[in-house]
Amino acid sequence: MRSVTLATFNDRDHAQPVVNRLQQAGFHAQLHDETKWQKHRLAEKLASVKVQVEENEFETARRQLKEWDATEHWLDQAVCCPECGSPDVDYPQVTRKFIMPALHMLLFKLRLEEKMFYCHTCHHTWPLRVKMEPERDALNWPIKNSPLHENTDMTP
Repeated sequence: MRSVTLATFNDRDHAQPVVNRLQQAGFHAQLHDETKWQKHRLAEKLASVKVQVEENEFETARRQLKEWDATEHWLDQAVCCPECGSPDVDYPQVTRKFIMPALHMLLFKLRLEEKMFYCHTCHHTWPLRVKMEPERDALNWPIKNSPLHENTDMTP
């Protein structure tokens, strides 16, 4: 039977209680850990631990997990897509097959490509950190934080 991702976590400590509780409830839950793969690809250990159940148990396990989360707040540490809410995400956004991860690792190291999260459900990618644009004036010039710009009533 094919396994489907029910929840994704950054570390094993948050995922293991979820797996244990699902197994106690009779689900065929398992832990899929990608931290070794990420370590070899010089990536941060983000979205690396996945709680998976069999495909035919997915809907009932998801409903049960949401009921438990209302009281125990297990999913507070879960990683999910900001667009569709799916837990089936990867970091970094590269395939896990053949030579492509090595090529991407080189591009990451040279800072020619940015590591991003990737959602398998809606194919959305998003960065680890959001770059903030500086405030701009009417002529689209960046506003500098200086004493002259703090109080517009004063003239230099």
